[in-house]
Amino acid sequence: MGLALTIAGLFCGLFVVQWLGIDVGIWFGPCGFQQRYGLPCPTCGMTTATLAFARGKVIRAILIQPAAGLICLGLMVTGLVSAGCALTGRIPRRLLKARYLARARYLVSALVIWILAVWLIRLLAIWA
Repeated sequence: MGLALTIAGLFCGLFVVQWLGIDVGIWFGPCGFQQRYGLPCPTCGMTTATLAFARGKVIRAILIQPAAGLICLGLMVTGLVSAGCALTGRIPRRLLKARYLARARYLVSALVIWILAVWLIRLLAIWA
């Protein structure tokens, strides 16, 4: 239940901070890669997409930065499954089988490939 509450608290906190008008983007500073090379970095748009997701604009978050949108969706699903397991006291059998199939290294590798593919498409759009 702690995981579910942490994830919910993260997105609720981001929503409230935006509602209060606080600019979260200044917490991270400007992108050094973009300043140095004049090109977007592979993770450009992650903060903006996460903030859009926290406002409930899921489609917009995925359009801004597909990797961030997928990460946020994954966190939400993880939180919901975690809450369900905590409330019922049971772990679904499918979930037990899936954890062996979805090894962390494969998920991380897929995410890195996804981020690089989106970056390449953005670079090609700039150069075209």
